[in-house]
Amino acid sequence: MQRLMMRVKICGVTRAEDAELASHLGAWAVGLMFVPSSPRFLTIEAAKRLRSAIGPDTLAVGVFADADDELIRRAVAACKLDAVQLHGLETPEACAAAGAPAYKALPFAGPDDVARLEAYAGRAAGFLLETVRRLPGGRERVAPEEQARRWKLARGCAGLGTLLLAGELTPDNVADAIRAARPAGVDVSGGVESS
Repeated sequence: MQRLMMRVKICGVTRAEDAELASHLGAWAVGLMFVPSSPRFLTIEAAKRLRSAIGPDTLAVGVFADADDELIRRAVAACKLDAVQLHGLETPEACAAAGAPAYKALPFAGPDDVARLEAYAGRAAGFLLETVRRLPGGRERVAPEEQARRWKLARGCAGLGTLLLAGELTPDNVADAIRAARPAGVDVSGGVESS
């Protein structure tokens, strides 16, 4: 049986000890949240302090949503970010001009979403496929069979770039997600929090 090397990104870290532990345990990347509406929001100054706790073998990724280009470039420079993750309505051109490799986050539920990915191919360093959509007041409720269908659909998009899988991944379902989608990595946040 062939072993798959899986990249794991721990997103929304707000404490230095958590960033250090994620690095120590082999996380591929740690996400620093620059989205003001997030409960995990960090100022550039706070993110700089966390950045120093992230080990040299772990990427520091700034997470943004519809942020001003200048803010993104300032955060990349000040925090020495290795990559950015763009969660808003950013264009393919914005991904190419982010000042660091950009991973474009996109909702992913069906064939129409595959076409959207194709528009970013070659402009984004990779994709974060959100297989559970955010809705006003919470998250979409997805039956396990539907989630499995979405993961299998994602598997067919590997030729478009590096794929990271996200969306309600927990210790209970992440192995199934990996087997079905065969992504380059997974992005976890709330699904691995204790509080």
